[in-house]
Amino acid sequence: MPARQKNPTDEEPLVLDIPVAGKLADMGRSASYAAAISGDMPTITIGGRKKVPGKLWRAILNGETSWPPAGGSVETQRGRGVIEK
Repeated sequence: MPARQKNPTDEEPLVLDIPVAGKLADMGRSASYAAAISGDMPTITIGGRKKVPGKLWRAILNGETSWPPAGGSVETQRGRGVIEK
């Protein structure tokens, strides 16, 4: 059975698992988790699991924005899906 062709109308995922986000940045699994723990990779908490906001992460990797944002801090609200630093 041939591999599924990606449809150009397929949307990118809104959130990424930490290892998947790390792969986009050429990081291994351990380095990805280290970046998430240190705050070098933005994360949100959804149902007790840490995820990486896909659109923000791609913008960071493409040089369209920086992390952490100007001012150096991000307000956090545990369990509310707010970006954490």
